[in-house]
Amino acid sequence: MGRGHYDCRMTGEKRGRRRRTAVATIALGLAVLLAGCTGDGEAAAFAREFRDDPAVESMELTSHDNQPFTGGVRGDVVVRDTATDGSVSDLVGRIGDYTRANADRMRGRVTLIVDGLKTEVTGDRAVDDAHLRLLLTLRSDDRVRGASIRDAAVGVYGAAADVAIDLARDLPAVVERNTPGEEWLLSVRSEDGAVSLRGDSAILGTGVRLWDVLGSVVPLTGIRVEDTSRIEIALRHESDLPRARAAASELALANDPEVVFASDLVRLGDSDGEDARLLLSRLEEVTRERVVYVWVSDTRMQVAVRNEDDLSALAGPIEAAIPARITEASLVVDGAPDTSVDIRTTGAGQEGSG
Repeated sequence: MGRGHYDCRMTGEKRGRRRRTAVATIALGLAVLLAGCTGDGEAAAFAREFRDDPAVESMELTSHDNQPFTGGVRGDVVVRDTATDGSVSDLVGRIGDYTRANADRMRGRVTLIVDGLKTEVTGDRAVDDAHLRLLLTLRSDDRVRGASIRDAAVGVYGAAADVAIDLARDLPAVVERNTPGEEWLLSVRSEDGAVSLRGDSAILGTGVRLWDVLGSVVPLTGIRVEDTSRIEIALRHESDLPRARAAASELALANDPEVVFASDLVRLGDSDGEDARLLLSRLEEVTRERVVYVWVSDTRMQVAVRNEDDLSALAGPIEAAIPARITEASLVVDGAPDTSVDIRTTGAGQEGSG
């Protein structure tokens, strides 16, 4: 824990997680004592103001910049998972009133955590009311595993890829209904990161449309959309690449983004994957069968193989097949990152290998 940190129990943020009332009460009491030790008087004052609120389970507060003896307050207030929407609304109102009345002394903001859903209380009634409406709507949706709402940005995540896609399908309308006319940065992801869509409602709509169309042709495992210029689709099988490309080419997408494809064999950083596919096409079948996947990002490449014997046996043929523009390459045993060995270093690309 950093110096100057004022702690009223660290809490988890997963929905449905339970806490014992007695432990939370003791923690709130200790928080005031801890604040006195660090000199964070505003944190202690905030804790005293809200420690008896029946909706509050615990608090984790610090100075406004998380440094000792600098004053102010920011941090998290965790709401009991048994709290009703009405009690959550009342608490937001109270914290908002306190923030407006003490803004100069607080110099920071407090984040409310409700069943793993976070919203920053600004003290601006209109903003806080809009954030609250959105938070309570998301709280009622069993698909939502967590969310963050602040500064005209809302992010939500679901348990799996298909759930995240359904959330992305619905989120623009949910936001518009609760905050009509406002511009929001939206993001939706799955817990494993396979789905990650970020942007305005049009960008999320493009991602969902691609998922629906391509998913009706070939099995998909993920999609990443973070701007209007590039969309990454993850195929379950590399062998489905021609059909996926054909289906994507028939779609007219806004802003004409580059659509790139990852797969079980090809993993992408900053790349379209063509260098990895060129490598695989150059390998003899017996060698290619020992490759688990190829990761490529710009001019760097890593090839994962099945076991340690493959590291020495395949280094030569794989290095010889790597495209010349790749300046750094390594082999690694799948699932064992400590086994990585360099087979090409900066500037060692082979002339004439393409």
